[in-house]
Order: sequence, then structure tokens, then C-alpha cells
Amino acid sequence: MLPYPRFKFYTDIKDTLSDCVALFKNQSDAAIPQLKDVLCAEFNRSHCDFFSSFRMSVYYFLKALKLSPGSEVIITPIHIPDLVNVILLLELKPIFVDLSLNTHSICESDLDKKLTNKTRVVINTYLSGIVPNSSNISSKLSERSIFYIEDISQAYFSSNMDKYNFQADILMGSLSPGKLIQSYTGGFILYNKAVFDLAQVVKNESTQSKRFFLRQLRKTLTIQIFTSRYIFPIVYAFLYLSWCFAPNLLKRLKHVSFSSKANSSDEFYDQIPKLRKSIPSTWKAIYGPWQARCTLRSFRKNKINSQKRKQLGKLLLSKLDQKVIKIIPQECFNSNFNFYHLPIYASHKRLVLHKMILNGLDSEGYGLNLCTQEAIFAPFVNECSNAKFIKNHCIFIPLHETYTIKDIANIAKGINNVFKYNS
Repeated sequence: MLPYPRFKFYTDIKDTLSDCVALFKNQSDAAIPQLKDVLCAEFNRSHCDFFSSFRMSVYYFLKALKLSPGSEVIITPIHIPDLVNVILLLELKPIFVDLSLNTHSICESDLDKKLTNKTRVVINTYLSGIVPNSSNISSKLSERSIFYIEDISQAYFSSNMDKYNFQADILMGSLSPGKLIQSYTGGFILYNKAVFDLAQVVKNESTQSKRFFLRQLRKTLTIQIFTSRYIFPIVYAFLYLSWCFAPNLLKRLKHVSFSSKANSSDEFYDQIPKLRKSIPSTWKAIYGPWQARCTLRSFRKNKINSQKRKQLGKLLLSKLDQKVIKIIPQECFNSNFNFYHLPIYASHKRLVLHKMILNGLDSEGYGLNLCTQEAIFAPFVNECSNAKFIKNHCIFIPLHETYTIKDIANIAKGINNVFKYNS
């Protein structure tokens, strides 16, 4: 049977090459208002604004609120470190709330403990595309006049018959590579009524350089090639041999701080935790027509593909043994789940990853930082035991809309073999 990679982009090589060619052509300014209309219609909101990234969406929103220094912003721990930085740069205080083991988003009981008279904003991030009913959280925050934001970056198309279960007045999302809706970089805010004035605080200083986008296109193309059906078996052979004869090599590679990550031109994707003294100039770039064109294409394509991935995901779940079913978060069985990731708990993570590679399945867990374990954020850290468990014991079952029914049967067989005797 063919081996399966841990993750595949939701764009293909043809899309990336087409985007590369389009980068050197004049783009119509109409693409941006057209995209606004599409996203507002999809997510049932009346207003949409674009920014260079998700973190800048948060930054400008918080800045527009003109909050008093020391005001508290509650966030989830598994996230990019720069979400913490944009809060700190506005002289606000980040407060980490624990996650629910069943939803991988805010644990409501822990949120109750973290709310104070200084809480002004709560950001609920939906990891893996799991979207639980957060109406209780929304009502609770509304009663206290606290702004509620849902980060839907991994939850695009987590809907049931095109109906979403989002409860917040404000939705934010990332458009970075790997998302179901993407434009190589970018972010947005969706809302119904403006109780903040973004126009007064948004200071876009320049357009993003073509060199920056060419770098992202090259990285995307490289990953697409290495995870393709014809090339990945070669990559898999390296992974297989490494797991068998040099398992520590993979462990070391995972923690390498590649020079490109520390380069100022790549600061959008720098997950090396550090405290910033200011907003990098590259973050203040405008969201342009070429990006809007890419986003429209990925939206239209993946709105269709997501239906197929949901069908394949449900088929996969139906083929898994009960022992495996019990260690998958139960919210993954809801009809709105988009199968962006299919998480599963493993008591002995490295042992399970080894067994998976032996069964033709490459896998890993969340690549996002567990910010509560980063030493630079120590002054703001509180215990989030569930988040720590999710980060250390969760892995993903490979799944993609390009897989066939035979592929799904092979993946299910491999997973059942891995967990046949232990997890």
C-alpha cells in the first residue's frame, strides 16, 4: 500500500503555478470587494476587513478598542507566540485559559475562573476545525460587556448544510498557507456592527514585495511536491529508516531553528518564541488584489472539496475499531466537523508515531507552540494541564480529499493495527 503523509496542502501544484504566473500580471482591484461579499455571505456577517495576517487583525482590533493599560485579553495556550506579542505591545495583559479535551477550544469551567473585572476580550480558537456550541460562553460574555472573538482559521467550512454554529459577533481568520481558505499570507475580521473604528488605527505602510510572495510560493510548491503521491514514497523511505535506525535524528530535526525562520523577511512564519519591542514593518503591508484572487480561487475550490473530505472522514470513522473511536474527541463526530485535522490521543506518543510509520502512516500533532511552556512568557503563565496534555499526546490521522475509498480503507486498517494492543 502507498504511504500517506501527515498533512497535504489544500491547493495543488497547478494552483501554485497559476498563482505564480498571476503574480506578474496586473490584478483587478475588484477582487477585494468581491471577496468581501463572498466571505460575508458565507459566514453571515455584514462587514469584512483584510490585513496582512491574523495577528495584525487582532492587533488593530485591540488598538481600535482603546483599552486601558493592564486590561486583560483571554486567549488559548496552543497558538503562535506573536499573538501574545501583539497583546503585550499594546500594554495589555494576556491571560491563558485551558482547553477542553473534547473540543480543543476554551474549557468553559476554566474560563469562569479566569474572568475578572479587568477582562475586556476573549479569543476562542477552534483547533482542528472542531466547532462546539459556545452559546453559553457567548451569553456569559455578553452579559459582562466583554468582546467575544472566534478564531475560525482552522474551521472554514465546519458547517452543517452551509449553516455555521459560530456565536461571536466578531470572527477572525488566517489566510496563511495550509488553511482551507488561503492567500500565502493574510487575515480578516468579519462583524455585523462596528463598535470600533479600524480606519483610525490601521496604518498600512507599504505593499508586500513580490520577492516575499515568491518565497512563499516556492515553499508551498516544495511541500506539495514532497507530499505528492509519486514523491512521498521516497520521503517515507527516509522517515521509515530514520525511525528504525536513528530515531533521535527526527527528534533533533523537529527542534532545529532554521536560519530562514529567524530572517526578518520571514517574520510572518517565525514561531521561535521571542518578545518583540515593536511591530515589524513587514506586518503592516496591505492585503492586495493578487492575494484576493488567490483567496477567491481557494474558497471556491475548497468549498466543494470540503464536502468530499467530510464524506471520506465519516467513512474513515466508520471503519475504525471501537477502541480507536474512544480516544478520538467526541466533537469530531458532529455533522459540522470539517476534518481539517482528525486528532487522536496517544498515551505513548513516540511509540505510536513509530508504529504508525511502520504501517505506512506519517503523522505528528500540533505544530503550534504551547505558549504556556515558553520561558519568555513566564510572567503571564498559569497552569493549563489539558492544553499540555493535548500538545504532548495528540496526533493526527492522515486525511485528504484526494484520497480514494481504497486509501481510506488502508488508513483505517493501519490505525486499527497501531492501536490493536495499546495506545
